[in-house]
Amino acid sequence: RPARFLTAAAAVPGSDDATPRASSSTSAGRRGALMGLGASFLGASPANAAVRLLPTDLDPRRRFFQSLVEPWEPYFGWGERVTVRKELVPDSIWSLEQEQALDVLAMNIRTTVVKLKSTGGLVVFSPQAPTREFFELLDELGGELDLQAVHDGELTPVFFGSGMNNFGVQLFLDSFLGYSVRPRGRDLLGGERVEPTDEGFTGFVFKLQANMDPRHRDKVAFVRVVSGRFERGMRVTNARTKKAVLLSRPSQMFGQDKTVLDEGFAGDVIGLNNPGSFAIGDTLYMGTRKVLPPIPTFSPELFAYLRNADTGKYKQFQKGVQELLGEGAVQVMYSRDAVKQDPILAAVGQLQYEVVQARMLAEYGVETTLEPLPFAVARWVVGGWDAVDAAGRIFNAQCVKDVWGQPVLLFKNQWNVDQIVADTPEIGEL
Repeated sequence: RPARFLTAAAAVPGSDDATPRASSSTSAGRRGALMGLGASFLGASPANAAVRLLPTDLDPRRRFFQSLVEPWEPYFGWGERVTVRKELVPDSIWSLEQEQALDVLAMNIRTTVVKLKSTGGLVVFSPQAPTREFFELLDELGGELDLQAVHDGELTPVFFGSGMNNFGVQLFLDSFLGYSVRPRGRDLLGGERVEPTDEGFTGFVFKLQANMDPRHRDKVAFVRVVSGRFERGMRVTNARTKKAVLLSRPSQMFGQDKTVLDEGFAGDVIGLNNPGSFAIGDTLYMGTRKVLPPIPTFSPELFAYLRNADTGKYKQFQKGVQELLGEGAVQVMYSRDAVKQDPILAAVGQLQYEVVQARMLAEYGVETTLEPLPFAVARWVVGGWDAVDAAGRIFNAQCVKDVWGQPVLLFKNQWNVDQIVADTPEIGEL
């Protein structure tokens, strides 16, 4: 909009035209005052912004309308907004400048774009008004999205929006579907492979969530369909327990909405009411037995007893431990001593403890305390309890059991692990 403005300050340093052009009807003192006032009000210094004045001879009605519309032009694309791109470093760094206006003041806003040598992607600092021209100039610099890198886990798209204001949600959902990986085949334990197009149903339990509906204290298992077709009321087998399970109440959830699901196909996620029949990593199948690899877990580094601070809430405490810890928020172990019934929480970070305690109090009304244990390393005994009994008395370690009843040795440091392996070969592989 050069024709509608009278320049009251020098252009942005480095621009093609750095010569000040002043209005004949505006004094130098007024120009300097307005320039400093506008720059400080907009959070910029005169060295980085060119402050301009609207013509003073506009019709009052047009001037009032202009003062209302001008601040919102960058966000709604009104007016004649122009973006100017300049190459600061050849094929590496660029600047994109736009003129932003607020009432009678306007200033140039600069966006800096840097190309990464490692991936060829673009890093955009201080994005400005999202006009079509701005995006076209940005697209010309390259940095195309590599979907293969996204699918390989080397690149992660980031979206900005607000669920409360419903801003950017639909864009995220549409883009998520476009960027997502199509259902792929998975290797089974034993060397075989299952494909999405196989007729036999196969599902994998990847998440458990308790108390999704506080009124019913429900527990939902989330199952991803790996192959075949899912139908409501079908009977499947749990590979871990080898028991048949009737899937009579499947559901599909989105936010707070929950709908009954009649069928599903490879790639779909199904919610199943879980009265204790499922655990994270379970494989559900029909026909020939199939077992998918379990979800990898991190070796814990923090250990502590979870104590019930109110003995009058024993049942609530036990229910909370069974349901919350079954979600996999932390790993759970128990002492071999029958007298010590309190669970041992094994975590990677302190935040996991805080989440468990907060949920125990909010969802079950049970206040808990933690008693830290002096261990930092956990090792599972591959040979089971026979190897533990063969090793006899074990020094500098405490033997506990996990939720599946398998032996676990807790050590204070790695040196103790190496010592027991060298001094007690009967313990076998750890």
